[in-house]
This record gives sequence, structure tokens and C-alpha cells, in this order.
Amino acid sequence: MKPHDAPTIAVSLDAGWPGDDGLGPARSDEADAKLPQASAITHADAAPALPRRIAMISDHASPLAEPGSIDCGGQNVYVAQLARELARAGVAVDIFTRRNAPGLRPVVDWLDGVRVIHVPAGPARHVPKEQMLPYIDAFARFVARFARRQPAMYDLVHANFFMSGMVAAHLRRTLNLPFVITFHALGQVRRLAQGTADGFPVQRVQIESDLMRDAGRVIAECPQDRLDMEHLYDAPSPRIAVVPCGFSPAEFWPVPMREARQRLRIPGSRFVVLQLGRMVPRKGVDTVIQSVAMLRQRHGVDAELVIVGGDDPTAEAGHVSTTPAIQAALQQAGNGADGADGADGADGADGADGGSDALDGARRAFDSASGVIDDGAGAEGAGAEGAGAEGAGAEGAGAEGAGAEGAGAGALGADTDGADTATTADGAGGTLGDGGNTTRHDPIGRDRLQDPASGHDGAELARLRQLARELGIAAHVRFEGRQPRDILRDYYAAADVFASTPWYEPFGITPVEAMACARAVVGAGVGGIKNTVLDGITGYLVPPRDPEALADRLARLQRQPERAQRMGQLGRVRACEHYTWQRVAQQVMTVYTEVLEETRAAHRPAFLSSQESA
Repeated sequence: MKPHDAPTIAVSLDAGWPGDDGLGPARSDEADAKLPQASAITHADAAPALPRRIAMISDHASPLAEPGSIDCGGQNVYVAQLARELARAGVAVDIFTRRNAPGLRPVVDWLDGVRVIHVPAGPARHVPKEQMLPYIDAFARFVARFARRQPAMYDLVHANFFMSGMVAAHLRRTLNLPFVITFHALGQVRRLAQGTADGFPVQRVQIESDLMRDAGRVIAECPQDRLDMEHLYDAPSPRIAVVPCGFSPAEFWPVPMREARQRLRIPGSRFVVLQLGRMVPRKGVDTVIQSVAMLRQRHGVDAELVIVGGDDPTAEAGHVSTTPAIQAALQQAGNGADGADGADGADGADGADGGSDALDGARRAFDSASGVIDDGAGAEGAGAEGAGAEGAGAEGAGAEGAGAEGAGAGALGADTDGADTATTADGAGGTLGDGGNTTRHDPIGRDRLQDPASGHDGAELARLRQLARELGIAAHVRFEGRQPRDILRDYYAAADVFASTPWYEPFGITPVEAMACARAVVGAGVGGIKNTVLDGITGYLVPPRDPEALADRLARLQRQPERAQRMGQLGRVRACEHYTWQRVAQQVMTVYTEVLEETRAAHRPAFLSSQESA
């Protein structure tokens, strides 16, 4: 019997959203009060330490999202791949993500043992994650009601991102469910790296700090992530577990370079540098472009840069990270400006600013039991959520266009998890944004994905193209745009070296994928990259925003191809030994088990005393 074969007290998948809370026929407060309440005491005593049912919260990052689309990055692939591996281990996983388009089915049986639940919180369209806080109240209440109406209660909640953590904290208060959280990015570190370009208000930091103390465990994605929590948030060290991200051996393995270049129509004689990921300022793609200009004009290397990835055509460009010293070095090397029309992108954030007033309200709600995450007169804490408040918080089917809701199964695609799933924000694969590239290479007939940005660049891609023109290397930079997941392996294989130089990176999945494809990696010594890449062994580490250092390392690998090949082979071994998703899931299961055992131990005395008194 499959984990989810038991009948579900939810909604008909064919009928769309049949009520204003999306949970099926409306119930009275009295009926809701009769629903069984989760009890940490009885639940902990009766359930085994190994979890059997997990609620995974991923507010803005759906495993079904088209890779490379807006706000679709490493979190998407993490949620998708972790859920897949947990299900293979016999754990039933429900993934709760916000409904961001009309036509999405309420509940999608995605994989054997994995369901995706589209939460009706906010408008059925894309909302930048920086603007999602006003909808977290409806999100939290929906998940609580959904959980109560299932045949069996969840054992544990795994939150992804700080807003998902707010939902998990709500479930802990109302349903006594323990939770763990993976932040994927920390507000404090983002602000240090991006300054005013970070779109989240400063209150995010306090919310994260509170969650680090409330969670049963915080999963850090790398040792630097843990240090940041301890030093910047004063987080309790015993509650932090370091578990990395991973790659899928079924997707990434070594391919002969000549074959890959033939398929992609890349000249066989050139030294090819690959950059792959979302086109956002903090990824430091401009540093790679600058370094290739230096590589060609200072080191005399016939280099070609291949850039795979797309951006958001509605977002503003960020700051240009070129310093006067870098510009002077480029001019010394003979890099002329190739056309001054088209100034660098205007200052701006990687996403829209999410309004401090709304966040202030959410913060106050999080601190108290009233406000944004309040269920109205404390009804939910007493066993009933309050139908009136719930209906108000969740979106009415009519307002969202109920007639369009039942249709969109095809848009979900069978296996388009990816976000970085194989390449996007942090790279793990999938279809990265085309951005309207007019020189799109699709030699194998796979130009089958419709890109909403097709026909024009977003601000970041436009800025990067302009930079290449100004540096005189536009003819040697190929903007491939968004590419299907199943040919990303060829892009890694076609490159001599993979370069990844973000300013800030919580983990960085694309360097691991490149290593899995036996390619040397030159990466910025930040975040998870400085742990995955062994400097001088599987590649090199360089400072962020330092194109001269990057160019020097690339030139060394071009002069010593045997060294580059050996680094790639060692990288492949390292990736397979430490960074498969199966291994990651095993470590996460250990974290789950520890939290459940601690929950059981904390409540056992109360349980035993009640039995003795009887």
C-alpha cells in the first residue's frame, strides 16, 4: 500500500477549489472542534522514532516550478530531491507551497509517496518572495486545517525559508508538531553581501533569530552557514546540524567533451569556460565576464565563455560590482569600450521590496498569538480554528477564478523539479531562463520550452550583455539562456572549467554538479563553495569580485590541461562520496529521528504520571 493510499478528507482533484478555504465542504465550528487533536504526549509515546509522515513547507519554491523561472532556485531543487529520496525510504511527504497561478490542481500526486498541495494564500499569480509576508497568515491556517482533516497526523514539519518557518511555528503551537528548518539564505548575511540591494526589510533578521530558538533543529547547509548562525544570531549550537545539498547521479555523470561540443556546436579547439545559474547580481556573473576578457587580452588565451541561465524580465538590475581598480586593470590589458550606449543597470534589488509596513505587521503577529497568524479568539488552540476567520484569511474560489482552477494538470509537468534542480539559482538543473537570446543554440531540437521572457532580456541579462560589449568580447560570450534539464550534462561536459563566483552562496549546487561531471571548478571562497571545492585538488578558490584572481587560475588550468583533467576526476570522486541526494536524505532522516526522540523524552514523564494517577 502506498503511503498516501488512505482516503483523504480533502478535495476532489477534478472539482477545483470547492470552498473559500480550499478544504472541501464547509464545517461548523462545532464539527471542527470534534476533529482529533494532535498531542505531543500521546503522539510521542505511540509513534516510532523514525518518521512516517512529513509535512514539508516551501512557501515560494514549488518542486513543480519551471526551472529558471522567477524566484526558482536552489530551494526548489532541495525540496524536490529531498522529498523524492525520503519517499524512496518509505516516508510519506506532503509539500505545501503557495498557489501562484490559476489552473493548478489543489492536490497533485506528484511521485509515489509525495504530494504537492497548492495553498490558496494570496493572489493566484507570482508574488515576489519579498512581498509574501501578508499572506503567511492564510497559509499557516490552511495548512493546520488540512493537517487536521487527514487520516493520520504528521510526525514532523520541515520548513524551508524563514516564512515557512513562521508556518511551522504556528503548527507547533496549535498542533504540537515538532519542526526543523532549513533557511537556505540568512537575512543578516544577505545584507552584509548585498547592502541596499537586498529587498527584505531588517525585521527578517529577528524572525530568523526567534525561529532558531523555537525549532527542534536548524539544518545548516555548510559549516559557514552554521558559523553565521552562531556569530550573527547567537543561535544555540546544539540545535544546529550541518547537512549539505546534493546532486543526482542519474542526471549528472561524465560525458566525452568532443561529443558534448558537437551536440552543442561549440568549437573543439577553444578553451571553454562555463557559468550556469540564475542571472541575478549576487551570482557574480559579471566577474566571470571580466575574467574572460582578461584571459583573452592579458594571457592570450583563445577563450570562449558560455553562460546558461535566465533572469526576471521585470526585475531591476543590481549594482555593477566592477571597481575602479578592476576597470583600470582591464584598460591596461587593452580592453576597449565597445559602444557606450546602454548604461549599466540602475541600482536595485534582486526582487521587489516587500513593504516594511506589511512585514512589521507579520513580525508583531509572530511575536504574539494575535495578529497575522492568529486564528481568531484562540479558537484553533482550543481545538477549532474558527470558520469565519479561516474563510477570511483564505482566498475565495470565486475571487481567484474557480472556473480556471481545475484545468492545469499539464502545466505541472511530470518531472520538472529543478530549480537549480540542475541549474538555476544554485544550479541544479532544469530549464534556465532564455531571456530572449537571439543566438540561441538548440542543435538537438530541444527548444521546446516556452519562456515568458522570450523576446527580451531582463535588466540583469541586458547589463551583462552590455558589459561584454564594453569589454570587447561580445563575440566570445554565448548567452545560451534557459536550457532543458536533460542537456545540462552536455554543457558541463563541453566546458574545460566551470566558474562560479557569487558574492554570497548558502551552498551552491552547480559546482557540485560540475564536479559530478568531472570538471574542474574555480569558485568564490564563500558559503558552501569553500567546502565543496578543495582548493588545489578539485579546483581553485578565489575571492569574490576578483576577476584578476579568477583569470589567473583559469590561465593556469588552460596551460596545464592534465591538471584540469585530474582535478575533474577527483571532483567526481568527492561528489559521489559526499554529495548525492540519497546521502543527504539519510543525514536529514537522522536529524528527524533525533528531534522525535527528544520530543518523546520531553513528554514521557507527563505521560507516565497520568497513567500512574489513573
